[in-house]
Amino acid sequence: MREHAVADISLRAGLARLAADARYKYEARGTATRRVVLVHGFNVSENGAIRASRDFRDSIADHSAKLARETLILTWPGDWPVPLVAPGAYPLLIGNAVSSGRVFAREVCKWYSETGGPEELIVVAHSLGCRMTLEMLLELGRLGKPSGLKVLAVVLMAAAVRSDDAGLLVDSAAVSNAMVALHSDADGVLRIAFPLGQTVAGEGWMPEAVGLRGQPNGPWLAKHGMTGLDHSQYWGDHQTAEIVCRLIRHLSPSLALRNLPVPRRTLRVKVLPTVRTAP
Repeated sequence: MREHAVADISLRAGLARLAADARYKYEARGTATRRVVLVHGFNVSENGAIRASRDFRDSIADHSAKLARETLILTWPGDWPVPLVAPGAYPLLIGNAVSSGRVFAREVCKWYSETGGPEELIVVAHSLGCRMTLEMLLELGRLGKPSGLKVLAVVLMAAAVRSDDAGLLVDSAAVSNAMVALHSDADGVLRIAFPLGQTVAGEGWMPEAVGLRGQPNGPWLAKHGMTGLDHSQYWGDHQTAEIVCRLIRHLSPSLALRNLPVPRRTLRVKVLPTVRTAP
């Protein structure tokens, strides 16, 4: 019998349904000064998401065992129970991403009211999980960012987010201190399937994804091209883990990292002030 993996944080209630409140593994929230949260994308089973995220966490451990221990895996209802039907369910799962982001934001606020919460929160998201993460930022901006949260950064990998959705992108970026987009023009899913899915969902006409070319341009968004990567290859790519580690060290210069090769080019991240915080 295949073992059912358990996420550190789950927003799932089964069969593509969203839970009203998150479920946590023991001490998942804890009292660490930093938390890195990994968020999977579209049409990935819970077990598949956890396996890929664990592999990514292992890659982080190659550079910092401490950072790996601070890394949590979050799952949300981004897949459909009947695999052959899943692509056609994409419009519904966009709605799940929006709703999941709002629940995630409320859970973040609970961390700080109940356990104190980490001073630094870094969310690393993939595909439609990037939409979920941006919706979390929007909701956090509406609720008021907790005063104990000093640094909030986001890494968007292969973001299945419309590049022309300026309201979502700019307003969500205003809640974070840093936002990085990892993109690849070799991504067949974002090049072909994403524009069709968004059009069917009534979200624009054949729009381009942020994760294809790293558009739009803006001082709030740092970008890094991932040469040759297809949509599903980000979690397993060691360069991705290196970039995430470098970003976190940029935000926390005291973080000790090892086994990092000399980068081909510098990731230029601008740390920005954020919107109002909750009292």
